[in-house]
Amino acid sequence: MINIQTNLLSAFESSGLTYDELARRTGLPKSALYRYINGDTEKIPIDRFQSICAELNVDARVLLGWTSDQPDDVPSDHPQTSEARILARGIDRLPP
Repeated sequence: MINIQTNLLSAFESSGLTYDELARRTGLPKSALYRYINGDTEKIPIDRFQSICAELNVDARVLLGWTSDQPDDVPSDHPQTSEARILARGIDRLPP
């Protein structure tokens, strides 16, 4: 399974931004950003995820574990497609 929080933490660290700066840019509470980035919560609302990705200047597909050269027509039974759908619905984790 893709560890989105690990990818998010890596993108945050690479950005050089502080939590204060990211909070100001996204309009999200610093405490929420800390929980998302450090994996203290697995549920990240899709609109917040997109906002964070935009400010970190990273494609959300990259954080989901997709490569930039992966075609958009990923089969519907592909595990990455399933995880993306779950994120979009705001469900906190994949079913076992």
